[in-house]
Amino acid sequence: MRLSCRVLVLSCPLSLGERAGVRALGLQLSYPQLLMPYPNEPTYPTQRAMDNSAKLRADTTPPEQVLWAHLKNRRLGSFKFRRQHPIGSFVADFYCDEVKLVVELDSSYHSGRQKQDAERDDWMNSQSIAVLRVTASQLAKNKDGVLSEILLTAQDLLQDREMEKR
Repeated sequence: MRLSCRVLVLSCPLSLGERAGVRALGLQLSYPQLLMPYPNEPTYPTQRAMDNSAKLRADTTPPEQVLWAHLKNRRLGSFKFRRQHPIGSFVADFYCDEVKLVVELDSSYHSGRQKQDAERDDWMNSQSIAVLRVTASQLAKNKDGVLSEILLTAQDLLQDREMEKR
């Protein structure tokens, strides 16, 4: 019996939807060590982070639903955001790859987790990913202000990235 296996060698990670499409074609994904990310690039998500992101997408909190309604489908300044996106061993509440921005919506769950949140933010920053933290109460009291802050931050980051290219 002869097994045939087609392997697709990639130098960059694929989104969950892209991965499913590749697997539907009967291809196996391979990320060789030589092509792993360079410093200051996000590492590939761990299997644990990918599993956690799927669970978190299924169990969305009401504040996340409110914010997602304004971020999805490029509704905020035409920036594409992903919800519960795995990055390395972490899962970002909302992530915009175009400008490398994570938006974290902190609820009561985050009380007492300041040290872990700071370590996570430091790791994200070491990967050149900006982190914007917003509390659920801020969103409830001033939704338009929160959306404006996210948009201004994304626009500033986009402008900074364009300046770096010159």
